[in-house]
Amino acid sequence: MEINPKKLTKKNSTFLILALACLSFIASLFGSFAGTRLQAITTRQNEVSEATANYYASAVSAYYSSNELVLITNEGIDLNSPEYITKYQLDDKHYNDFLNATAVLASQVPKDIRQEVLKTQELWGQIKEDTAANEDLWFEHLDKTTSIIYSRINNNEDPVWNHSGLFFSLFKQL
Repeated sequence: MEINPKKLTKKNSTFLILALACLSFIASLFGSFAGTRLQAITTRQNEVSEATANYYASAVSAYYSSNELVLITNEGIDLNSPEYITKYQLDDKHYNDFLNATAVLASQVPKDIRQEVLKTQELWGQIKEDTAANEDLWFEHLDKTTSIIYSRINNNEDPVWNHSGLFFSLFKQL
């Protein structure tokens, strides 16, 4: 039995070309998938960071606006005066912005952090009438909540934000 070197080489080269093509195709699929997932995760982290900043800024604005409204009310300003009405409308706008920012942030964070975010609204109901006396309580709560969110994002401690954890968990399902 004779072995023809031309046929053997042709078969081997065809097989090698097909194997490299399949390997290249699989690698490109994997790269596309990985790139898309990492981009989506990074985008989500940026959205949560922006929502957290809006939450904090609106809570601070609502606090100072309410504090100013209480101060001018205590000074005995006429409640029908244009100055009071303007401050009241501004206070109302800041409060609505605070509620919206809280709702947006609460919808973007995991359940355990969501409870902390929503506690801010409860706390607002408790301190609204005497904001000056409760300034430390208000800002401690805001600082605590935002630092929890930022530390979880920065340390990738949550599966929603963890690049490798989410990425590899998807392959376990396949």
